Amino acid sequence: MKKRILISGAGPAGLSTALQLDRDMFDIHVVERSDSYNSMGFSIILWKPGYEVLKKTLGGSVEFSSDIDMMKIWGGNTFTEIHSAHVDNLAFSVQRSKLIDALATRFEDIIGSESIRFGTYITDIEPSDSVQKVTLSDGSIEHYDLVICADGMHSDIRNKHFETTLKSGPYKIIYQWVEPGSNLDKVSIVGFKKDVVYLIQTTEDKALLAYYIESDKASMQDFEAELKKAIDSAYDGNLVLDRHSRRVFSGEEVDVSPWYKGGIVLMGDASHGHPPTLAMGTSMAFEDAAVLANQLNTQPISTALQNYTAERSKRINQVYTSQHIVENMFFSHSAAKTKFSEFVLKAGGKYIVDHHIRHLVT
Repeated sequence: MKKRILISGAGPAGLSTALQLDRDMFDIHVVERSDSYNSMGFSIILWKPGYEVLKKTLGGSVEFSSDIDMMKIWGGNTFTEIHSAHVDNLAFSVQRSKLIDALATRFEDIIGSESIRFGTYITDIEPSDSVQKVTLSDGSIEHYDLVICADGMHSDIRNKHFETTLKSGPYKIIYQWVEPGSNLDKVSIVGFKKDVVYLIQTTEDKALLAYYIESDKASMQDFEAELKKAIDSAYDGNLVLDRHSRRVFSGEEVDVSPWYKGGIVLMGDASHGHPPTLAMGTSMAFEDAAVLANQLNTQPISTALQNYTAERSKRINQVYTSQHIVENMFFSHSAAKTKFSEFVLKAGGKYIVDHHIRHLVT
């Protein structure tokens, strides 16, 4: 008899996991709080391991992606490339709406649209080592051998059933489109200034500005001035933002250990929210999906959850370390640190960054 699995969340992590599970072994169901596939968002950076998982999930190709040609760092008054020839073909730009459309189409073709319920979410779970009693928002009560929580950084299931420790935050990520006609090359720029990180990423004929603020440290007014200074320096004043397109997302980094409890397991941002440095979040979620599905396809559920947590916890800790090393090289909280960062950059700091980028993506 097939084991019944319920996946909470029809985002990239949830859909990718569903598509990689062995359908001869598992009866797969998905619930999604939104009324449809949630394609909100802009573009996503996928580093090579996550990109390779996506290719496999979609059957071998990702036609809607493009290489990121180069990445540049703005730190203090310094503006320098940190990877182009050094890290070729290790990062890719993917539009989130096209990503979700591709995953949704494949899900419905292979698993079936009847296996996903929209406007529905889990309100309660009684976890056990055998069968999970699940109460859904429509009042129904169902039983599953495993519940996979891919419901994001603000996971209700995690908050209710797992102990968490705040690692950093809170922070805000703000998205804005760049006005058409701005003079842009196909380039991604990451800037670090005081308590702010920003990213400019082109996607076909559009460009997106995404920026990060430690919300308890940086005021919007101070941030706007720093942002304008950095962008004007990078683009000679030729970049204009569409202020009406601004969207704000609040988040935080939490530590959860272990990532499973009985027959409930966390993945993606629900288990390990990432800082925005180097945009690792989606890639890590795809890696989670590949490891979790592989373990479930080859091991009993209890063993699979133990192995998945051990393997992914080690990888995530390595990623956190490298992310924060890169961040600390450019994240300037004082004039002295800004000056030191500029010195390190001029003395070859980009090769240190390049080393840690390679560590993240190989």
